[in-house]
Amino acid sequence: MDRPDPCREAAPVAQGRSVGTPGCKRKRGRRVPVNAAQACTRPNPTPTLARMPPPPTIDIRRATLAELDPLLALEQSSFTSDRISRRQWRRYIENATTAVLVGGRPGGIDAAAVVFYRRGGHSARLYSLAVATRARRAGLGRALLAAVEADAGSRGCDTLRLEVAVDNAAAIALYEQLGYVRGERLARFYEDGADAWRYVKSLSTPAS
Repeated sequence: MDRPDPCREAAPVAQGRSVGTPGCKRKRGRRVPVNAAQACTRPNPTPTLARMPPPPTIDIRRATLAELDPLLALEQSSFTSDRISRRQWRRYIENATTAVLVGGRPGGIDAAAVVFYRRGGHSARLYSLAVATRARRAGLGRALLAAVEADAGSRGCDTLRLEVAVDNAAAIALYEQLGYVRGERLARFYEDGADAWRYVKSLSTPAS
């Protein structure tokens, strides 16, 4: 069962989710392993990682269409349902109101994040965040989150929100450590019937 595409709510397609260790799930979509003003419509700028620079061995960059295969491979290994399709990945990469950031070893993809923006809005939504099992516990999830926050801030957004499965203790611990504040509990938020917590962070709050 395919999940609703939040991007279609406002202007060109956009969508949303996150995963778990560290990680979180997305609305009617999938889990995300860690394991949304006119400013928001500007072309995606290159994210800066001033708040939380990744180790020199971690390469954070914007995804390209040439990376569809490794993105699909990461998706297959990270989620058992509600996976982003090749067509959706292509749309997200090409869409000016969506940011797809990837990271890992130079030339490789060990993690990916999808962020949605609204035309005329000042809040970004982290829709998906996945880190390959082989790359966990190396700071990649934190580095990718820092890049996401920087990208949102550079577009004039002042808050970032996300959803995470209530049973994803590792992701919840990470988000709370990084300044995300728990909001409402969303009943049966995911396709499998699981509940989610909504978290929001003010982008003026420094990362821990």
